[in-house]
Amino acid sequence: VGSGVPGALLPFLDQLSVRQSKSVQKTARIPLTGREIDWHPAFRLFFQTTNANPILSSALSSRTSVIDFRISTEGIESKLLTLAVMIDHVDLHNSRYKSMQEVNEQRQAMESSDSELLGILSDASGDLLQDDACVNQLSKAKSNFKAAAE
Repeated sequence: VGSGVPGALLPFLDQLSVRQSKSVQKTARIPLTGREIDWHPAFRLFFQTTNANPILSSALSSRTSVIDFRISTEGIESKLLTLAVMIDHVDLHNSRYKSMQEVNEQRQAMESSDSELLGILSDASGDLLQDDACVNQLSKAKSNFKAAAE
């Protein structure tokens, strides 16, 4: 595991990624910095860098996976708080989860009412107050908005 790796990775990493190995007595060996070293097939190399966009050669980038684990301080605090509440106060966590589900359902109901109301209004002609479907949909949307406001 490497830590604090500079933006331009060392040239010997290209040699590792290419894996130009030779078999010597049933042991894979690769040339590295002028020497041959044993190569284990389960070898994995992990690097950590603060560089948001590390510079990799094309040979190395084709054989690696770059994962961006950057997260904001607020994101970490929120995640840790959620985990702490989930462990220490299960009832509070369940209540929060239930409330989030209810808010989601109300948002979906409001969006559905909006869509239906816009459809009715676009198809309506003449006096809108005389159109029973329009008035009913408008009162339904109003009750959905009131429920969501509570």
